[in-house]
Amino acid sequence: MTEEHDVLAEEIRLMIYRVSRRLRLEAGAPDDWTQAQDSVVFQLDRAGELTSSDLARLEGVRAQSMSLTVKKLLELGILNSRADPADGRRMLLGLSEEGKKALSAARGRKQLWLVSYVESLAVDQREELKRVLSSLNKATGT
Repeated sequence: MTEEHDVLAEEIRLMIYRVSRRLRLEAGAPDDWTQAQDSVVFQLDRAGELTSSDLARLEGVRAQSMSLTVKKLLELGILNSRADPADGRRMLLGLSEEGKKALSAARGRKQLWLVSYVESLAVDQREELKRVLSSLNKATGT
């Protein structure tokens, strides 16, 4: 690996971090969601209903930490819970209607920022961006 490759790799990592941070800011997470709460909302949106233990495993945190995150989201009305029909001792967590609305609004704000950025690019810059995105998609297997 050359120094040039090291520098370029670092620039890619920093840009991904900066774009992620900017998107979180643009989303304007409702009620100042923490990053952990934001991640739980996205996990439940993707997976549907999960237990708190499932979420802890997916997020790589202790069950006690996840319980605090879930408790706050339940208090905010972002999540709802119900007994698992297969095992009444377990509670399934899912997004409430309020949570779905908040998530949809956050995604909309992110999309607006991204569209605004893309529209600000010259045609040749958009073509270059498409090539870079294609390359990154190949690198990530998507």
